[in-house]
Amino acid sequence: MNHIADNKHKPNALLISLTIDLKWPILSAVIPRALLIALTLSQPFMIHRAVDFVAEPVTQASKNAGYGLIGAYAIVFTGMAV
Repeated sequence: MNHIADNKHKPNALLISLTIDLKWPILSAVIPRALLIALTLSQPFMIHRAVDFVAEPVTQASKNAGYGLIGAYAIVFTGMAV
């Protein structure tokens, strides 16, 4: 708390002090929100890939891609639920 006594007469002293003191609680809320945004933005890409996948002929490579899509959907929706 020494930084408060040193800077209490400077402009934005309260804002700076709160930012320094609450750094970890603020960051603990930012990281999960950023992950949720990333998972939400990945959904349209997965839907586009699933539509393309349905139009492909059945081969061993397309089966593997299908399993990959299943895994990707599981990861995204489990991550969003958490």
